[in-house]
Amino acid sequence: MIIVIPVCKNDFKDPLTVFNGLMKTLRHFGPCLKHDLLIVTRPSDIEYANAVYGNIYDLFNKANLHVFSENGVEGWPEGPNFYWKNTISYLRDINNDKPWFWMEMDCLPLKKNWADILEEEYIKKGKPCLGTIQDTTTVTSDMIRIIIAQHLQGTAVYPPKLHEECTIWEYVDRLPKAFDVLCQWEIIPRTADTRLIQQGFRTINYKIHHNPFRIQGEDNGDMNGVVSYNHPLDPCAVIHHGCKDTSLANILTSPEYSYWLKEICKNANKA
Repeated sequence: MIIVIPVCKNDFKDPLTVFNGLMKTLRHFGPCLKHDLLIVTRPSDIEYANAVYGNIYDLFNKANLHVFSENGVEGWPEGPNFYWKNTISYLRDINNDKPWFWMEMDCLPLKKNWADILEEEYIKKGKPCLGTIQDTTTVTSDMIRIIIAQHLQGTAVYPPKLHEECTIWEYVDRLPKAFDVLCQWEIIPRTADTRLIQQGFRTINYKIHHNPFRIQGEDNGDMNGVVSYNHPLDPCAVIHHGCKDTSLANILTSPEYSYWLKEICKNANKA
């Protein structure tokens, strides 16, 4: 499997919390020597991509840094859409034959052998895509949340030749909607759901709690309580996506986290 990390300067906002968290946990949970690393970036952000590459290239079987031919659009969602589209194009052009995990920089591995576990699940499920299936929602003028469809959250494992499974990918950088939502009608029938990837969008201030024993963060409040992602850490997950400070990374690399994992396993065996 290829671990694809898109790097842009927005991931390096002071005090580099997202960058530091990912680098710290990747090293803590050890090398991924069965897997390749691909870092993708735009020309204007090559300095930041080099910083990521230099910190983690030795953890993988092979490592490569690919710079797109142009800077493309910026801002959300067109900027991330541009990265995703150009990555698919690059993998098509090199005739890639491996599944790939889109690992944005606010992702954190949660266990040793996390990439092995993801790939094994991908093979076992037998579908082109593997990830978290989520409700596609909208909000009314009086702040009522309405479910209108489902989509595969973008942090996911994709097939070697995604361009053969989806047609809309070529246009996502020209549309003001996140790529995972734009492609939902093509991607969802080709997707296996999994608990291995936990979504915790824009969460902060993770802490270890007792009675019950759990690790849990807080929403940053930008959704006004309409949508909440401050769920306790799922012991089945091997990747967490969305923490915007270093609080979770600090816990994951602490002795307390190792104890938490042992307690969770012990309780599971008793059940």
